[in-house]
Amino acid sequence: MLSSANNAVLLKTRCARSRNFFLGLFLLATISFVAKPLHAAEAPSLDDAIRQLAERIAAIPNLKGPIQLEAHDDAAFDESEGHTWKTTLRRQLDLRKLSITEEPDAPLLRVGATETPTQIVLAAELLFADHQELCIVALKRALLPSEALLASSVRIEKQLVFDSPERVLDAASATRSTADDLVVLTYRNSQLTALRLDPTGSLKQAFTLSAVGFKPSRDPRAELTATETDAQLQFPGKLCEFTWAAPAEVKCRAIAKTLWRPLPSLASPCDSLTWKLQADGSDWTAGDLLQVVPEAASHQGIAALLSDFPGPILNINRAQNSRSALVVVRNLRTGNYEVYKLTLACGN
Repeated sequence: MLSSANNAVLLKTRCARSRNFFLGLFLLATISFVAKPLHAAEAPSLDDAIRQLAERIAAIPNLKGPIQLEAHDDAAFDESEGHTWKTTLRRQLDLRKLSITEEPDAPLLRVGATETPTQIVLAAELLFADHQELCIVALKRALLPSEALLASSVRIEKQLVFDSPERVLDAASATRSTADDLVVLTYRNSQLTALRLDPTGSLKQAFTLSAVGFKPSRDPRAELTATETDAQLQFPGKLCEFTWAAPAEVKCRAIAKTLWRPLPSLASPCDSLTWKLQADGSDWTAGDLLQVVPEAASHQGIAALLSDFPGPILNINRAQNSRSALVVVRNLRTGNYEVYKLTLACGN
């Protein structure tokens, strides 16, 4: 399980397709006790939190025209408070020229509110046709000595960059002059294949790696590292290297101990913070939740950034860009393997 900065425990649940957002929001509950109901007198600056969230939503790039709105809260919010914060949210969105519509083609904005033992968390997920935007504002509960909004200027941009029925073991980026090639390692019928695609998604190279001698396995594992000129593959007990100019001339050697890479950390483009990625990945029958939290102990009060996926996370590899990572996922609905590019970006 994942631990938040405030020692809240994120519980993994399965949700219907129309409520996937709450895999990333309403999991912010604790095992040890049920949070007390929230009343307006206990959180006089809740309106400020809603205003900040509306500002962040309005600042999302390329957000134009009316939006669909789904607003929900968990059981910790009583009926009157729930009605009040949703009304305030609609008013704040309207002030920022974001009108609400029932048109099915409009972008869908899902907003939810929940409580942890120390915070009130407001989270918004905006679904575009090709990517997802997440915004989160956390408000300290009145039980703490000082009550202030804890919000990061960092947000997550998530984009699907590869989708295939073939099993994907890992993905990496190879730097070019201005953009990254995507390198994907696939596995089928005991055969490894490396695919190199340009930034537009067009295939540049495809070749098998039979010389590696990768043996069949029920749970195959490999890690890929790529540059503009060559690539490196690590398997249990073996390390292989080849160049893009002559991929058939792969060279392998045995290694005494396999050191799998740790989950990466990403540099914030907005300030000096470094954010670490956390994922469970132990349940292959449910969607996974990726949590991005500040690495510095002095900033642990800042709300984590959350991103949910349509299946288990199989591998995470930092891209050549220090602000981005590549996430390999098995989509439980389609059965396909998907690669997402996750990027930290600025914006309130």
